[in-house]
Amino acid sequence: MKIKTKLYLITAVLAVALVGEILLTMNLLTIPMQRTDIVKKAWQYAYSLQEVAPMLNQDQMQQLVSDMVDRDPQLSYLLVLDRDGKAIVHSEPNRIGMIFNDAGTLSCTRYEKSLQQIYTRDSDQTASSHRGEKTIDILIPNYDKEGNHIGAINIGISMEYLSQMANRHYLVFFISGAVLLLIFYLATQKLYRDIISPLNETVDAIRRMKSGNYDEINIEERQDELGVLACEFNSMASRIAELMADLKEAHEELENRVKQRTTELAAEKERLDVTLSSIGEGVVSIGLDGIIVLSNEALAKIVGVNSSYLLGRKMLDVLQIPIGEVDFNKQMIKRDTVIELSNHRIITQDGGERLVDAIGSPIQNAAGDVEGMVWVIRDITEKQRFEEELIKAAKLESLGILAGGLAHDFNNLLTVIAGNISLARMMSEETDGSGEFLHEAEKATLQARDLAQQLLTFSRGGETIRKTVSTTSFLRNSVNFALSGSNVSCEFIIPEQLWNVEIDEGRISQVLNNLVINAIQSMPDGGTIRISAQNVDINNPNENIPVTAGKYVMLSIADQGTGIPEKYYSRIFDPYFTTKENGSGLGLATSKAIIHQHGGYLTYNSRVGKGTVFYVYLPASQQDYENKDAIPIQPVKGQGRILIMEDESVRRILKDMLVSLGYEVDTATDGKELIELYRNALQSDKKYTVVIMDSTVRGSLGRSEVVQSLLSLDPGAILIGSSGYSTEFISYHEMGYAAFIAKPYGIKDLSKVLQNLL
Repeated sequence: MKIKTKLYLITAVLAVALVGEILLTMNLLTIPMQRTDIVKKAWQYAYSLQEVAPMLNQDQMQQLVSDMVDRDPQLSYLLVLDRDGKAIVHSEPNRIGMIFNDAGTLSCTRYEKSLQQIYTRDSDQTASSHRGEKTIDILIPNYDKEGNHIGAINIGISMEYLSQMANRHYLVFFISGAVLLLIFYLATQKLYRDIISPLNETVDAIRRMKSGNYDEINIEERQDELGVLACEFNSMASRIAELMADLKEAHEELENRVKQRTTELAAEKERLDVTLSSIGEGVVSIGLDGIIVLSNEALAKIVGVNSSYLLGRKMLDVLQIPIGEVDFNKQMIKRDTVIELSNHRIITQDGGERLVDAIGSPIQNAAGDVEGMVWVIRDITEKQRFEEELIKAAKLESLGILAGGLAHDFNNLLTVIAGNISLARMMSEETDGSGEFLHEAEKATLQARDLAQQLLTFSRGGETIRKTVSTTSFLRNSVNFALSGSNVSCEFIIPEQLWNVEIDEGRISQVLNNLVINAIQSMPDGGTIRISAQNVDINNPNENIPVTAGKYVMLSIADQGTGIPEKYYSRIFDPYFTTKENGSGLGLATSKAIIHQHGGYLTYNSRVGKGTVFYVYLPASQQDYENKDAIPIQPVKGQGRILIMEDESVRRILKDMLVSLGYEVDTATDGKELIELYRNALQSDKKYTVVIMDSTVRGSLGRSEVVQSLLSLDPGAILIGSSGYSTEFISYHEMGYAAFIAKPYGIKDLSKVLQNLL
C-alpha cells in the first residue's frame, strides 16, 4: 500500500477518532454536565424557596413560583405541598388542591426526606396535555417560621427540555463534523505535498547508505524536521542503548512493586482470616457454581467438621437445603436475591441435630455483576432450648398456682371435717365410747393436711422460708409424695436419733423429688429405692466433701438402675445436659444449686449395670423441732364476743366450735359487712373481743383494706388471720394481725390460740 493511501487512511481514522471523541465527550461530559448544572440549579431554587417560604403568605408564594417557572423554561412545574401531599401552591393554578400521594412524595412531606426521582406526569389523566411527560422530580422538606415540618417543596425539570438541548448539541456536532472532515481532507493533500515527497527522497538516501554509497547522498537541505532526520540517524543507536538501560531499571522497579503488593495482599488475607475466625457466627462464601471457596471455624463447629473439610463442598450439601441445584443457582445470580432460612434443622457429621438461622446475599463486583454469594449462619439451638425451658417454667408456675388453690380449698374442707370431729369427740367423751374412733378420724385429717402442705410447698415457687423440721418425717413425706403412682417400692433406713435440719421445705422437697424421679426413671421395669439417713460429724473437710466443719445429716437415695457411664461423670451437673429423650437437663443442676444455698453438698457414686447413689449433706440444726401436730388434751373454754368472716363452708362449723367453747358469735359474709358490724358494736358499747377473718375477703374490699379499716376504728382490735396457705401469714404481725391459725384446725387448736391471746 502506498504512503499516500496510508496517509489518507490515517487521516480518515484520526478524523473518525476525533469525531468519536467529541461525540463521546458530548455524551459523557458536556450534556451530562449541563444536565447536572440544570438539576443543581433546580436544587438551588428549591433551597432558596425553602428559605423564603416561611416569610411569605400563600398568595405571595403563588406569585413567586409562577414568576420563577415563567422566567426559566427549564422548569416544568413548581409547587408547595402540605404533609398529606396536597398542593397548596402550584405554578399551574388549576392544579392547586390536587393530591400527590406516591411513596416518594409522602416520604418527604411526612418524614422530612429530600429526594430526586424520575416522575411521569398525569399517568392516570387521559385528558391532560402533560400525560406521560417525564420529569426530574426534586423534593425537599418545607418548614414554617418556628422550624416545624409542614410539608415539602417540589420542583420538576422537563426531560423533554433536556432532550431538546441534547438534540441542539448533536446538530452542532454534525455540522462541525462535516466541516472538520473537509479540513482534514485539505490538510492531507497539503501534507502529501510537503512531507511525502521529501520523505521519499530521504528513503532513497538511506537505501544508498545501506549499499555503502555515501557519496551519492544529496538530500536537499530543509529548514524543518526532515532536514534534521539525517543528523538524528547516527545518534539513534546510542539512544536505543540508553532506552534499554532505562527499561531494565523500570523492570526492576516493577518487580519490587509486585513483591510489595504481594506482601500487602498476604497481610490483608491474614487479617481477613483472623476476622472470620473471631466472628461467633458461621460465615461462608461460595461461587456461582455453589462451591464453598471460603469459610470460618464457627461454621465448621456448627456442622461438626474441620474447616478444611468444607472447602470445595457444595453449599446445598452443607446446609442441607431442600431445593434443587438448578433452582438454587438461578436464585443466586439475581442481584437482589436474599435467601433466608429460619429455624432450619441440619444433621451434623456426628449424627446430632442443630437448629440454625441462615441468610445468603449476593456478592457483586465493581460492574454490578454477581460473582457468588456470602452466607451467615447462626446457631440458635441453645436459644431455642432456653425459650422452650421458659415455656415449661411458665407452665410449671401455672400448675403451682393451681396446686395452691386446690390446697387452699382442700384445707377449708378439712377444717369443716376436723371441726365437726372435734365437736363430736367432745360430746362422745361424755356419752359413749366412740371417742377412740373419732380420735383416729382426727389423725387422718392431720395426715390429709400433710398432703395439702405438700401441694402448698410445690406451689410456693421462689419463696425462701427456712425452719427447723424433723428430718425423719420430712424425708418420709417427701419421698412418699414423689413415689405416688410409680411401680417402684421404697425401703427406709433411718436411725431413731436423727438430727433435725433447718431448711426451706419447698426447695429441699424439690431436690428429693428430682432425685427420686431420676431413680424411678432409671428402673422402667420397677425395683426398690433405698432411702437412708445418718448423722455425720465432719471435722476435716476435703475436696471430696467441700463443706465447712460441723454437724451434718447425710441423706442417700440408691437405685437399682442402669448407672451413669463414666464419660458423663464431669457433665451430669451441667445445665441443659441430659441423656433422656425428653429431659430438660436442669433437674440435677438446680438440685446442686439449692443444696449449695443451704450450706450443704450434693455428690454421687455410680456403676454401670449396678445403679447410682446420690448423697445429700445438710447442716444439722441446733434447735429442737416443735411438733405442731400434737393435739391438746382438753380444749379450754372462755367467754367474750367474737366476730368471724369465713367461707360459707367453714363459717357454720367455726361458729359451732366457738359457741361450744362459751363465746358469743356473730358472722359476716364479706369485708364491708364485717366493718359495719364492728362499727355498730363499738357504738353500742358491745365491743367484740376477737375478730377471726379468712385471708380471702369477698366483696369490693381487699384484705389489707379491711384490716386497716378495723384498726382505724379500734387501734386495740384483736385480729386473728386464718388461711389454707400456711405460708401466707409468715409476717402476720406486720400485716396487723395478733395471731394466725392455719387450716385445717380443730376445736383444740382454736382454743389454744384464743387462750394465748386472752
